Amino acid sequence: MAAPSYKAKGTIGESTGNTVLFDYPAVDANDMLFLVVLESDLKAVTPAAGWTLRQKQFVPSGSPVYAVYLYSKLATGSETGTESVSRTSGGVNTFAAQLYSYEGDAYLSIESSSKNSNTSDTVTFSAVTVGGTERTLSAIVVNVFGGAVTTPTGYTEHATDTLTDSTVFECNTKANVSSDGAVTATGGSASGWAAFHISLYNNTPVPGSGTRSFIVN
Repeated sequence: MAAPSYKAKGTIGESTGNTVLFDYPAVDANDMLFLVVLESDLKAVTPAAGWTLRQKQFVPSGSPVYAVYLYSKLATGSETGTESVSRTSGGVNTFAAQLYSYEGDAYLSIESSSKNSNTSDTVTFSAVTVGGTERTLSAIVVNVFGGAVTTPTGYTEHATDTLTDSTVFECNTKANVSSDGAVTATGGSASGWAAFHISLYNNTPVPGSGTRSFIVN
């Protein structure tokens, strides 16, 4: 059984209103989707139905004060086109959203995730739990006002998107691993960054799930 692999990114959305739109890439059933949302007015954020909040991280410096959200869901295969994320009324500063997808088997699962933030040049993706072989690690960072950061050693940079204020969203991947520790990049913004680290694997079904037993006399 192969390790999960990075598949695609969507089209990033940016707004200063109370709704932001992003576009899906091509999606198949059982793809793992990550939705990363940046909100800069400390307003409550609400994605469409079906998303699970995995992590929320405040960026420790800068004005306005940023919060970054990591949501996930297992795709049904019907996801397409444009989708919206909303925040409570009164938002006037940056509101942005981007989607990344990973593919594996029908039981693709998130094993663990971690979060971190700072205003240092060194961006640290904190350690996650890796409980077996053929894991894939996703390292996602939002670097506020700071431009691109370097790619962690051993990882592949798959996606970089820059907002009008030079804030950057990046997604990096290391596939087929059996252990993990914290990894770092450089180029973190003095205005702050938020980083997420996620471990993915192809799970196995619960014994007996999806099967039927017959007794023949």
